[in-house]
Amino acid sequence: MYKDLVPTNREEVGLPENIFRDEEEQINNQYRQLEEEVSRKIMSNKQEVTQVYEWLYKNCSSFRISCYMITSIWAIGLLLEFLARLFLIFIHLPINKIVLYAHIILSSITISCIILTIICIAIERKKTLLLIEKWNIHEQGKKLSEINRLFAAIKHHSNSVLNIDTQNIL
Repeated sequence: MYKDLVPTNREEVGLPENIFRDEEEQINNQYRQLEEEVSRKIMSNKQEVTQVYEWLYKNCSSFRISCYMITSIWAIGLLLEFLARLFLIFIHLPINKIVLYAHIILSSITISCIILTIICIAIERKKTLLLIEKWNIHEQGKKLSEINRLFAAIKHHSNSVLNIDTQNIL
């Protein structure tokens, strides 16, 4: 159930393989990249999960906000549980009743925090997947415009070469 709520690796989230490499490095070292693809070692699952979450935290503001929200939910819940126990002590209940009520309070607050966390994760997963989809479309557009720019540059250079050759022939 939780695996459906929380993405765990790059493929499940929908990020491309080269997401963690620097763009300038990709442009300047194409030969090295092809060589790396042939001899590339598969990254361990833990490293990949770590990189996915680092990328999400860096590039997705709603993911950061949900992390803060979940932390806040648990902080407030546990603080309320502490205050409830303190209240039970201050009203001078017998120890047996304090222990009983404290367990009931802890269980109910824990269940509430878990439910709120699951709701927060479900909402955030939808937002994150939409952001990644938009990011992938944007990256494909950037690649397409780069290819068009390179094609135009090649076409421009090939036209000037043809002009020079025709002038030399005449």
